[in-house]
Amino acid sequence: MPSNESEEPETAGFRRPGWRKPAPLGYGPAVETATGVAAPLLAGFSIAFLGVVGADADKFRWPSQAMLLSLCAGLSLIMAVQCGFNARQYLYSPADLADWWTEEDRTVPGRAERLQEEQRADFALWQQWARRGRIAYNLGIVLFTAATALVIAPPPSAAGGDAAVRWLGTGIAFGVSAGEAAWAFLPRTVWRRLRGVLRRAVRGGVRVWRRVRLRLRAGKGGTEDR
Repeated sequence: MPSNESEEPETAGFRRPGWRKPAPLGYGPAVETATGVAAPLLAGFSIAFLGVVGADADKFRWPSQAMLLSLCAGLSLIMAVQCGFNARQYLYSPADLADWWTEEDRTVPGRAERLQEEQRADFALWQQWARRGRIAYNLGIVLFTAATALVIAPPPSAAGGDAAVRWLGTGIAFGVSAGEAAWAFLPRTVWRRLRGVLRRAVRGGVRVWRRVRLRLRAGKGGTEDR
């Protein structure tokens, strides 16, 4: 989950409203969904990994390391739930205030300005807790996918095609873990540069493959002519 809780910048002809708001506007519900729905489910899976690996440690290649990563992932995701709970109490809109304060109350001299000041202070607290929840959630996903890679790794007794398939799964899981870490924690500028490098690398690989395929076809045609 990337960080997008910045507000709209000041531009010519644009006057920032007195109320602070997330940007994009859906970032608040996104944080609530990640920390209140996804994080508890993933924390449950992480704790389940502990029981499975601990009960049959001899069937896994790196049981101790997998259990450690699962434990850290579960704790990080539980922390994300707690941060999301603390953040939610500080995010509200002017419509929420209108439900609690009558029109007569809001027209008291100085009352509207004071409500706006309180909302801006609460919004700053929401940003802090939302940022902590986002970091804990992303870290939990990175640790969870890394633990999955260790769990799926073939035991020493595995051999043949089964071991090869499980090593492939380990590599994929580690790749997803590394990709999630880069996407979640690298600055946006660095990530855009890295994405550009990856795109150029993929395009270069495609061009090389096309050239190799053409040469193979040409060599095959020359062999048939003989």
